[in-house]
Amino acid sequence: MRHVIGTQIGGTVFVLLGAFRPPLLRAPTTILCELTSWAPQEDWALQDRAPQFTVGRGGSQATFWSALTASTPELAGRTPEECERRLRELGATVGRQPRVL
Repeated sequence: MRHVIGTQIGGTVFVLLGAFRPPLLRAPTTILCELTSWAPQEDWALQDRAPQFTVGRGGSQATFWSALTASTPELAGRTPEECERRLRELGATVGRQPRVL
C-alpha cells in the first residue's frame, strides 16, 4: 500500500512518499523529494507574458512579477520569486520586482 502526502513550504513543493508493507516483511520506507520541474505550459506562459509586465531598460528595468503570477492561470502555483528565477534560467533579460512605496 502506498501513500503520498504533499506540502508547500515557501514556494517549494515537497512530496512525502511512503511505502508500507506488512510488519513482518519490512518496515515503512519514507522518501522526501523536492519537485522543481516546470511544465512546458508554464515556461511558455512565462516567456510570452513577462515582456508585457516589464518596463524600463538596462539597470532601470523592472518586472512586475506579482502581477504576472496573479494574472496568468498557468503560473498560479508559482511564486513571483520562482518565476523570476526560472526566466533567468531560460536566458531572458528581466528586471527585479519594483519596490512598493
